[in-house]
Amino acid sequence: MEPTAASHDRLLRRVEVQQVTSLSRTSLYRLVAAMEFPAQVRLSTRTVAWLRSEVDAWIAGRIAASRKTVAKPSAKARH
Repeated sequence: MEPTAASHDRLLRRVEVQQVTSLSRTSLYRLVAAMEFPAQVRLSTRTVAWLRSEVDAWIAGRIAASRKTVAKPSAKARH
């Protein structure tokens, strides 16, 4: 069986996801419920984790979206 990218991915527990994203627990689960954040992977009945690659991709998407909405000042506005 050939390894895939996902097989080398690191799993992040909720606290780690919160640290990386600066989201509160409530915000994290609201975004997951709204399908605006990657869904968690169930590890056992009471344990979940997120794929680091998916969390990183979400962060990159947020950064890209915020950069698109920030208007650059025109040369005339600076003078």
